[in-house]
Amino acid sequence: MRTGTPSVFESDAPVRDRYGYLGQVLYTVAVVASFSLFVALAKGYFRVPLHIPGHSALYVIPLMLLGRNASRNRLGGTGIGGLSGVMMAFFGLGGGFLLGIPRYLFMGAVIDVILWNGSAHSGAVKLVAAAALANFAKFFVGLVIASMVGIPVFFIHLGITYSVVTHLTFGAIGGLLAFGAIKAFGRLQNQRTTG
Repeated sequence: MRTGTPSVFESDAPVRDRYGYLGQVLYTVAVVASFSLFVALAKGYFRVPLHIPGHSALYVIPLMLLGRNASRNRLGGTGIGGLSGVMMAFFGLGGGFLLGIPRYLFMGAVIDVILWNGSAHSGAVKLVAAAALANFAKFFVGLVIASMVGIPVFFIHLGITYSVVTHLTFGAIGGLLAFGAIKAFGRLQNQRTTG
């Protein structure tokens, strides 16, 4: 005869499945919120004196890709992009204010579309393409919104072609940095589990 209280997880599979799903949802929300905060803070406070359009992708893109990978959710990038844009607008980080919300939302959406059928472990080429196109999407959405609202865009002064190339290049470099970080974390995790 059993004297202890039986565990809910031992006796009731539907309850276990429900709590498992709830745990997964809470994990995803926590990861998306954490990486959104990291992206907003990095954009607001991390400064690299390059003065080249799109250079923020060096630290924003790896955080978005790492967060999307860690969330294990197909819409993790969109969530991180949208929430980080809201945080930047609300706290006045990174400039752009409300214009940052759609720019970062589209940035995350492009990452999700390209990595839809795979994770960030998909390979360097896929990650670099996702990163470069996401940074280009941020540039393009900002350009469209600024021209619709009538805000003078500094990209026009520098030249559209130059800005497109720099956004794609810095996005690709950010994708390579994220690929290296994901590989390094994967190796550490394998060493922990095997050793």
